Amino acid sequence: MIIIIGAGLIGLSIGNELLDYGYEVSIFDFKKKGEASGAAVGMLAPLIEAKPYEEELFKLMQESKSIWFKYSIDLEKQSELVTGYIENSALLIAKDSDEFEKLKFKQNFIKKIGHDAKLLDKSQTLKIEPLLSENIYASLYCEEQSQVNPILLKKALVNSFLKKGGSFFDNKSINKLVLKNNKVGISLRNEVSFASQIIIAAGAWSYQLLLDSFGINIPIKPIKGVSMRVKQLKTLQKIQNNLWFNNIYIAPRNNRELVVGATEDEKGFEDKINVGEIYYLTKNLWESLTFADEFQILGFNSGLRPSSYDGLPVIGQLDIISDKIICAFGHFRHGVLLSPITAKIISKIVKGTKIKNLYKSFSPNRFNLEI
Repeated sequence: MIIIIGAGLIGLSIGNELLDYGYEVSIFDFKKKGEASGAAVGMLAPLIEAKPYEEELFKLMQESKSIWFKYSIDLEKQSELVTGYIENSALLIAKDSDEFEKLKFKQNFIKKIGHDAKLLDKSQTLKIEPLLSENIYASLYCEEQSQVNPILLKKALVNSFLKKGGSFFDNKSINKLVLKNNKVGISLRNEVSFASQIIIAAGAWSYQLLLDSFGINIPIKPIKGVSMRVKQLKTLQKIQNNLWFNNIYIAPRNNRELVVGATEDEKGFEDKINVGEIYYLTKNLWESLTFADEFQILGFNSGLRPSSYDGLPVIGQLDIISDKIICAFGHFRHGVLLSPITAKIISKIVKGTKIKNLYKSFSPNRFNLEI
């Protein structure tokens, strides 16, 4: 049996992948408030997220994006639920000449990594998205930068996992991991459950679990994010593209719902939503779209994104302790996008299949770990 610790998008994606290969899989929900997907908007936009100093991460994001369409189709068939996957494009919006210079730099960077993006002036931008504020200056149009609904995605993943025969435990408290006579297991309140392999996918809480279990300090910290859901008026033209501004980004759902994200704050494990965060999102939305003052607020969500000090996810065997303990956390703001490829990498490791050098860049062994 394989045990996965963590029932977020990463853990559930891995669980589904392993069940497809015939493994017996049990997922233990870590049951911590502030799961990262709570604040996720669900952007699948590697070109937008790409940074010049993160070449390996961009390659991983691109690879994951290339399999997302099939991943969503297969998951919807298996779960008989929708994921909210939408294939659309993105507009990066500049509100003044300074921001326009940043767009030109972004366009040049995108060209350098082998892709195209088109600069649009104000009139061209408003023709595509007439609900944008008249105060905009220009935009950068990037095709095939899609989105998915993280809430619907998780429901589909859970349903698929259970239909395939996976075991799900959401009411057992995990104290720590156990290594005894070369066997790995988890210590519960009154028992120890052993497994052939253990996969840690507990997000920001993975750090404390490994520290308590083995005294290992993998540099992961929680970054709080808050997103907002609003309803667009039926009398208004629907927004078609994912919109990226300097301060916020907006994903239009098929049901005229807009999801606005997201704040980023380092506040430990605090996940409560405060007035300042609500003001930040509503103010920037009001300044970015016409008629925003008439939108209906549906709610706010918060989540804690697990961020490593070098910005890369932690994916691979924890060799310093045991090759039977596998890490799958630290995806920061890319957890939704990277969930399919993470599942495929972990399944290769579990099967003992050779993985390519790119994947090794994300191994926990890159840290100077000591017991």
